[in-house]
Amino acid sequence: MNHKVFLFGTLKRGCPNHDDLDLGPCYVSEARTIDAFPLYITDRWYSPVVVDEAGSGHRVSGELYEVDDKMLARLDALESVGLPRGYRRITVRIDRKGQEEPAQIYVKDREDIEVIHSEESGTYRDTRYIHHRERTRNGTEVVKDIQFFVHEPMSHDDVTVRIDSTRPADHGRAFVPAYSMGVYDNACRVRYGQISLRVGETENIVQYAGHIGYGIDPPHRGQHRAAKACLAIRPLVRRHYLRLIITTDPNNYASQRTLDRIGARHIETVYVDEDSPTFLIEGSRRKMRYVWDPDE
Repeated sequence: MNHKVFLFGTLKRGCPNHDDLDLGPCYVSEARTIDAFPLYITDRWYSPVVVDEAGSGHRVSGELYEVDDKMLARLDALESVGLPRGYRRITVRIDRKGQEEPAQIYVKDREDIEVIHSEESGTYRDTRYIHHRERTRNGTEVVKDIQFFVHEPMSHDDVTVRIDSTRPADHGRAFVPAYSMGVYDNACRVRYGQISLRVGETENIVQYAGHIGYGIDPPHRGQHRAAKACLAIRPLVRRHYLRLIITTDPNNYASQRTLDRIGARHIETVYVDEDSPTFLIEGSRRKMRYVWDPDE
């Protein structure tokens, strides 16, 4: 039995996964969804994902393929169909050369996406995807270099955050690039503490350390300044992420209240791998993982 499948991302012609599955003979034509859907660049490998929210976003451009049962099974395996946070295959209407017809497409639910880097305008053109053969180098996770952005001091309520320094990627130790920032009063005369934004998706960052770390010095605690600092840096965060991970220890109740105040959502509590930098540096044995959408 043959199946019509609409592919929009790394399986298209000229993209990293196309030749791995030998999809060339299955190609039919270019096509476009009838309905609009959100198309995001997501998670550790910068994978393109269509979210199952018809009517939101843009009409998605891609390619129509006709595949047999064996190829469909290979596509399902690549897209982790049936696994936690994997894709689902649904039927949508597509426009092919002016003719409307049904085809299957791989989608995710929004709550199954932990990290969103950016939104595409309906056509996948992003070049950051990391192919499975390129995810480690000499036994070390690959980290991406980034463009650091210069930003004026950022404020929320009576707190102002100023970038103090930036740290480039350390490829040898798989340390991701980061911004180090000071948390001040609005006049930037009194320093309350610090906050950092880590830009990268190693296992340690996504599972244990999180993208944002903060600390308020003891004399300046009790005024919700950690939460205000997180809200202040939203313009910078949005240059890199639409959704990210923040973590805290289960016994750090003040940090949990901070995450509640900024609207972060607790997704799970995990045990920390004893070989991870988070365990070796902090000694943390468990971490509560939250997702945060800075626009919400």
